[in-house]
Amino acid sequence: MKNKLTEKDLELLQVKGKKEIDPTNPEFAYLFPRFDASVEGNERDYVEAHIFDTNENFLESAVVNREYIDKDINNFIKIKTGTFLRKIGYDRGRYVVKYNFFRKMAGDHKPILVDVGGNIFNELIDSGPDGNVTIQSDGRIFTTGDNKKELFLRENKYFIHEISESRKEVRLANQQIKSDKYLRDFFNLQKEKKRIGSVGEIDSHLVFEAPVGTPDATKADSNTLVLANPNGNEFPKHLVGGIFEVSNAFITSFEPAKVQLDDPGFGGGPDTEVHPEDPDVFVPSFLLNTDDTEDGAIKNVANRKFVQHKNLIKAGMMKNNKGETIQIPGTDELIEISKTQLGDGKDVRDFLADTFGKYSLKALKNYKITLSSNSILRDVGRKYRWLIQGVERTRDHETTLGVKHSYHWDWTRLSKSQVLIENPNGGTVNGLEFTGTQDQAKDITFTILAKGCYLDILLEIELEAGERFTEKIFLPRAITTQAYHPSD
Repeated sequence: MKNKLTEKDLELLQVKGKKEIDPTNPEFAYLFPRFDASVEGNERDYVEAHIFDTNENFLESAVVNREYIDKDINNFIKIKTGTFLRKIGYDRGRYVVKYNFFRKMAGDHKPILVDVGGNIFNELIDSGPDGNVTIQSDGRIFTTGDNKKELFLRENKYFIHEISESRKEVRLANQQIKSDKYLRDFFNLQKEKKRIGSVGEIDSHLVFEAPVGTPDATKADSNTLVLANPNGNEFPKHLVGGIFEVSNAFITSFEPAKVQLDDPGFGGGPDTEVHPEDPDVFVPSFLLNTDDTEDGAIKNVANRKFVQHKNLIKAGMMKNNKGETIQIPGTDELIEISKTQLGDGKDVRDFLADTFGKYSLKALKNYKITLSSNSILRDVGRKYRWLIQGVERTRDHETTLGVKHSYHWDWTRLSKSQVLIENPNGGTVNGLEFTGTQDQAKDITFTILAKGCYLDILLEIELEAGERFTEKIFLPRAITTQAYHPSD
């Protein structure tokens, strides 16, 4: 089989008659984990096939389905070339197939859909009669529903911005795609050294393990670190030869400064945005701006910093009236749960009512309300994205012979007919989404136009510089106009 490897590259790889590479040698750590594009292999690995006729005329390229790739016990990759060719339409004739073995470091070979603001359309695409997108005869793509958006097909890649005169260097640039992973991967491409930290998530949380075989030994006597989750991700081979740092290892005690979500007495964050000296601190947060909110709009202004909401997210659980434990999902899952409140979503509505709904700000309709960011973050250029979603509950009934009966609740998704967003300082309003720079959209002002509205509110902040690009906070049932009247 022909290959395009240089002699130097061949010396690095395991080939017949050559010695196996030592996986513990830091010099070769970048080669591990071993390439495996099979079904159970590395999700970042894939095989691209270039198909030619017997005269070496290029016909097309395609990514090989993982089902047609196997890796044997000797780490050799086997591809079912005949099956692959037949599946893509080459069931007769002779062809030349050249394979490229890739590991994705950034981007993807699969295209994506984004809106005009660069936000990725993450829903499963359905262009059927009752689907979530429509494709017009001219090829333009739009979402369905009340708040229609045009979507644009983008390659999930980066483009060459400039090639050096020596043609040995290229400058890459990212597209206008708002994705934390897309931007982080792009940023990490240029770094020879990467900083990997534990942020307390279940797969990355590190703990000291008490020494084995030493009587009365405790974790304080240990120098062995393990992952808190035994089924979590293993330490990757490319960490071999790196440096392990334990921050503040020799500090025996200190009085910490109060920060976001610290305790109920502090109250859900500072009064305004704070710019800490540590550039790694990035905690998104928002509060009710009582100075710019109309008098009488909110009944329970004491909860203007949404302390209970934030403590629920921090705890990840709560006890109900029966003493049963209710698990509180993470931010991304809460956002998706919020979208499923219509139709048969009674269980979702009950969950939100029994948890975050207990602490909602009670609002009066037709009054202006202003929320402001009180985040802790670097003082650099940044963009804010506010999104209001949720439901409206209205009372309905049936009528027979002039007699009303069968009263019930109807639920509809919130739209701009129930919530009207203003942009006095500029920025862009698109339905219930408001975006802009720190001078335009650090605050959001809106009016709730109906009773029985339940508002779930998202704030996402994107930094224009630094290693951390976007963070977000999502508070379900942040505000409601249910059961609040001036006579209450």
